[in-house]
Amino acid sequence: MTASEEKSKTVLKYKLTVSDLKQANWQLFRHTLSIFAALAIIFIAALVYSVVSGISNDSRNTLLPIVFFSVLTALAFICPLVMWIVRLVQIKRRGESEYSICIEENGIVVHDLIAEETRTVDNAAVDYVGKNKAFIYLRLPDSRDTLILPNTYEADIATIHLARENVFENAVMQQRSKPLFAASATLAVLSFLSIFATFIIALLKGQSYALGLMGVNRYLWAALCFLPLPAAVVVCAFFQRRNRRRFTRLLVTGVLAAVILCETGFAAFTVTEDTYSRANVSAIELRTGLTFPDELSVVCDSQRDFAEINALVGEGDREEFKRQIASDERWLEELPQSLKDAAPAWLQVQVDKYGYFACYDETSLRFNETPAVGDKCVYACYNPDNGALYIIYDYVVPPES
Repeated sequence: MTASEEKSKTVLKYKLTVSDLKQANWQLFRHTLSIFAALAIIFIAALVYSVVSGISNDSRNTLLPIVFFSVLTALAFICPLVMWIVRLVQIKRRGESEYSICIEENGIVVHDLIAEETRTVDNAAVDYVGKNKAFIYLRLPDSRDTLILPNTYEADIATIHLARENVFENAVMQQRSKPLFAASATLAVLSFLSIFATFIIALLKGQSYALGLMGVNRYLWAALCFLPLPAAVVVCAFFQRRNRRRFTRLLVTGVLAAVILCETGFAAFTVTEDTYSRANVSAIELRTGLTFPDELSVVCDSQRDFAEINALVGEGDREEFKRQIASDERWLEELPQSLKDAAPAWLQVQVDKYGYFACYDETSLRFNETPAVGDKCVYACYNPDNGALYIIYDYVVPPES
């Protein structure tokens, strides 16, 4: 062997204890742990929001998002724990490792001194994973395990050309993956734009001018139809996992968009069962003697100190209902000031939106007379131009402030 050939290779002989292997594997595992930590933060935030929403809505239907995000949060903690335990078991089962490695210009000869196995690998097939102060990491072909070297001066110098080749290879791979990355970025942007698209669809379908925010809430399930977009981002991230930073960003972006879409979509199912029921309108008809159209889009709410019904009369019934109330002396074209002053402040600021009014005092059993303090009243308001019907009931006139 000539002197030049002798200089072109470096022989390293070392032994790693179980403790060394645990330390080296932990440093590799920390990147995976950071990904799960980011996902756990997202899932915990979604879970807290679901719990708070469930408490405020007081609905059994909120159990669905609470259970869903509870499971995801648990998995975000359990999965990395199980993965690390499995790795520890593998390290313990493998025990100490002792290698003799000959790093040449064209290849690497790896000799396992414990298993008495020798393997020659071409440099082009060696993947330089990286290094830190303690260890250098190489991944050999057809091997699930990463070859770990102590980061000595000789090992660092010997693997410099591998690192350079790996940098060049990564640059080539990044060039080849540019179309995939562009597609991933586009899908990520579309995933977040779909959140705004969901609210636009809900606003158009929910007819908020008559049914309010709860009418919009009814169609937020459309968010679930956009879930394939963030799912595609996660799939694209998987195919770019060699670039750790890109993989992490795409994965977290996709999961975050999916969680927001799920929370938005689940909101449509968190309302009480009678929120959209006309039975509440029928109850008002029995209590007051007033008659309303049979075909109504109804949203009921009782979050205030009174109960309210936002309804929308169908276009086919609007003219008939207008003629009906115009000939009914119980309906007034203008709400008298005394009745307006006794009404809830919420109604007082909306009076101009309506063209017909009826106030029924359930205590005195009279229509459109000034109620006394403590009387229980029903207010009905109707806009003949757009068919918006608004009813307040179970309202008790408070004492003057």
